[in-house]
Amino acid sequence: MLALDMSEDQQNEVTRLDVVKEVIKDFVSEGINRLRTLKSKSKVLILLTDGKDEPPPPHSPLIYAEGAKNDNISIYTIAIGTASRTRTYLFDQRNRDLMRYTNGKPVVQVANYPVDKEILQKISAKTDARFYEATNKSELASIYEDIDRLEKTEVELNINALFEELFQWPLGLGILLLFLEILFSRTIFLRIP
Repeated sequence: MLALDMSEDQQNEVTRLDVVKEVIKDFVSEGINRLRTLKSKSKVLILLTDGKDEPPPPHSPLIYAEGAKNDNISIYTIAIGTASRTRTYLFDQRNRDLMRYTNGKPVVQVANYPVDKEILQKISAKTDARFYEATNKSELASIYEDIDRLEKTEVELNINALFEELFQWPLGLGILLLFLEILFSRTIFLRIP
């Protein structure tokens, strides 16, 4: 997720992780609080990846997709990134930060990032969902809008709002300042012609 292939220009490079965080934050904030206590017709899981399992897992992900299908969970899969070979930052495991040159700039190299699109397509097909590919931020945002549009549930919300009147604090401060202005203008700041 440190690959730089989703940057819109060379001057303002962003990693795949930066783009994903921003788009997901917007997506989750419009509905998470409403969904916590609701019983809905559909359950959705979004699987977003920029890579391939190396080494392969002991069990095929399709086994888990079958379990999700049995629980009526749709798994939307998203492959993120532009190509298998791209520029990327290097991560330093020792200090848990980007590897940097002595001048402080991050180390960048070209690396391969293959994505197993075939398994992602099979997972989404098995759970009656869709597979998507995102090569930039606007495509990823569009994908989340599409998923949001597909998975709508009608909800009735009761909103209770409590109001507390706080006007007395600025009003009191204003009266105090007015009183001090009158007092000081007649004593300390008295104008003598």
